[in-house]
Amino acid sequence: MKRRNIFLIIIISVLVGCISNTAVKEKHIINKSKKKQKIKKVNKEHKKKVYKVHKKTLTFKKYTKATTFYYLNPRPELVKNFINFIGKNNDKVLNRDTTINTIVFMNQIFYKNKSRHKKWKVIINSQNKYTKKILMKALNANPSEIFSMVNNSPVLNDMYWAAFFASGDIEFLDKLTGNLINTEERLNILTFLAGYNAKHSLAGNCKTHKSVLKYLIMMKIKADKKLKKIVNEIIKKKPKTISNEMLKIIKEQKSKGIW
Repeated sequence: MKRRNIFLIIIISVLVGCISNTAVKEKHIINKSKKKQKIKKVNKEHKKKVYKVHKKTLTFKKYTKATTFYYLNPRPELVKNFINFIGKNNDKVLNRDTTINTIVFMNQIFYKNKSRHKKWKVIINSQNKYTKKILMKALNANPSEIFSMVNNSPVLNDMYWAAFFASGDIEFLDKLTGNLINTEERLNILTFLAGYNAKHSLAGNCKTHKSVLKYLIMMKIKADKKLKKIVNEIIKKKPKTISNEMLKIIKEQKSKGIW
């Protein structure tokens, strides 16, 4: 009798354990489902925010954010807002330092959306004379023509970034990483600066653009030992650290009378 009672107690314990395990599993499944729904909601809200950046009256801060992350969510039908902003803010986006990047960025969008040229021409023609001249150049030029105007330099690197932000095409990241070998240049200072500028900009952008970081991680697999070391430094180091390295090398070369 006692054995029978003990056996019953064991069976009841096992059943209770199974029921509680099932309840835990069900709870886990429900929580997992809720988590997925939450992630979808967050992603949906993120997309809405990106759209709002385009729809609202653009400030310089919003314009910069919208153009830097345009490739993540291209909205060519809202590019008219960019055109109008450029027309009203020549001093900020069409000055000596920014004009070429604005041309490259807009050219990439224009080139990929030729069916919209007629509508965009109307908006461009309504802008001031200088804006009209610059944006018509961006509208009509072939991308290769624009890049051929500039020699290998930090300026050309900035142009590659402008093109990448507009298109998301990794060919522009290929061009930037192709410049990394020039970090070892010790005779031609312009070539050296182009190499270090590429390294510095990749270090900064891989911290804010997941696609750039993913590209660098994949690149490490194919890279030789020398390039793999540079890419590791880009991923791990802060841009400021890389700038300090560059300044140290420049100082050393100047002390030797080379630069």
